[in-house]
Amino acid sequence: MKKYVLGAFIGFLLLMSGCRDRQDGVHTEDTDLQKEKLTIMHVDAESPGFRKFIENAEKELNLEIETIACPADADVAG
Repeated sequence: MKKYVLGAFIGFLLLMSGCRDRQDGVHTEDTDLQKEKLTIMHVDAESPGFRKFIENAEKELNLEIETIACPADADVAG
């Protein structure tokens, strides 16, 4: 009988420890710390219209996007 009561008690404790509300582990997301960085090399990188497009994409996708202009000799095989 002791084993039955002890087993039921341990089972109850396991059940209660697995079902409790775990608010202490709640993580608030800091969007500035969570930003990913993306670098794009594009022929229109210095164009004002392209820059505006990239700024809108940064806001909507929560990304930091860096644009680099293509070098003048990018298509020359060395």
